[in-house]
Amino acid sequence: MFLTRIKSVLSNETLRNGAFFTLFSFINKGVNFILLLLLAKYITPTEYGYWSLFGTIVMFIGYFIAMTTEGYISISYFQDGMAGVKKSFSCILLTTLIVSGFLFFTVTLLKDYLQQLLDIPWQYLYLAIGIAFFTVYSNICLEFLRIKKKVALYGLFSCSSAFLVFGLSIILVKYFLMGWRGCAQAQFLSVMLFGVIGLCYFLFSKKIGKPNKTYWKIMLAWGIPLIPHLAAQFIRLGCDRYIIDYYYSVEMVGLFSFAYTLAMAISTIGYGFNEANSVNIFETLGDSNLKPKEKINLLNKQKKNILRVYLCGLFVIILLSIPLVPKLLPQYASAIPYCIVLSIFAFFQCLYFLYTNFLFFFRQTQLLMYITFSFAVIHFILSILLTRYSLYITCCIYCFTQLGVVLFVRKNAIEAIKKNLN
Repeated sequence: MFLTRIKSVLSNETLRNGAFFTLFSFINKGVNFILLLLLAKYITPTEYGYWSLFGTIVMFIGYFIAMTTEGYISISYFQDGMAGVKKSFSCILLTTLIVSGFLFFTVTLLKDYLQQLLDIPWQYLYLAIGIAFFTVYSNICLEFLRIKKKVALYGLFSCSSAFLVFGLSIILVKYFLMGWRGCAQAQFLSVMLFGVIGLCYFLFSKKIGKPNKTYWKIMLAWGIPLIPHLAAQFIRLGCDRYIIDYYYSVEMVGLFSFAYTLAMAISTIGYGFNEANSVNIFETLGDSNLKPKEKINLLNKQKKNILRVYLCGLFVIILLSIPLVPKLLPQYASAIPYCIVLSIFAFFQCLYFLYTNFLFFFRQTQLLMYITFSFAVIHFILSILLTRYSLYITCCIYCFTQLGVVLFVRKNAIEAIKKNLN
């Protein structure tokens, strides 16, 4: 019975690829968490707090560097084939060059003011722009490998990048005693190398053409509404770190960020399986040979299988973190209660992955923006009012607002499926 079940899982392409993508996602997306475990002896909670603040700046710039048009690559591939990919890449290249030039000019003009406001050396603001720029092309290369289902190459590319970050971080932090600055420079050097590889792959394989003005407008119309949608994450996570720093200390920012990173291991599972699941969702919805009822049955079956995986991830992370963190990293033991609450938030984020793909496919990005941004504003207001009393309340705010996002996204996704399939 057990062997039959294993064979069934291995024969299911979505679950098989999802398992591999999850493994790669743990290495690639979970690099901050793994780095913390490796370098905990050399990075104090205060240092981790500064590293987290720098990460929020990179996150914020990343929302604007390509106007989120890089996500249109998969849509253009499934709707227009390689011709769509060429047009998309050309428009993305033009957008990133214009925006990054503007950001460099702004930092040069206001570097002293920005350094005082953000509590980060102004030289690292340039570094943050560089990381955001090259991340676009590293991610585009990964996205293209994903939609082509080249799982082995995807794993080689993503894991090589992560291992390079590990190696450089250990050298710069342990031997050169650079603290969080070593982590930042290691991230920049790694993402620059793999971003250049991604750029060269598209340029030399002739997957680029002359920018099409009409296509660029379509991509911007699709991508710009996603900026507030993605900025919702910054409003919740980035602003919260500055609010915690204001009411408490950078050390508390480090403890909270550690708890958040640990809980995000569950979200990493969700992200990894969603890498495979989203491709199958797009293929199923775009298959003209399937009847609407057949499509819905296939999608529901996938959804149930993936939901079981998310539930297992939730329990495993909680059960492992409670005994292991105090033994391995005693200076972060006080972060465990926050981690337990935030794990529920991470599970809700996985549920969000299950339904948001439908809104992307049916081009409901503006609706998605309204939902996520509205709850981010609610989160921000609650955090300003209540964080001063306890960080436990802040963690509960994450769960409350993410549950609201899931319920509204699920409702609208079901309506979009019924409307478009009928």
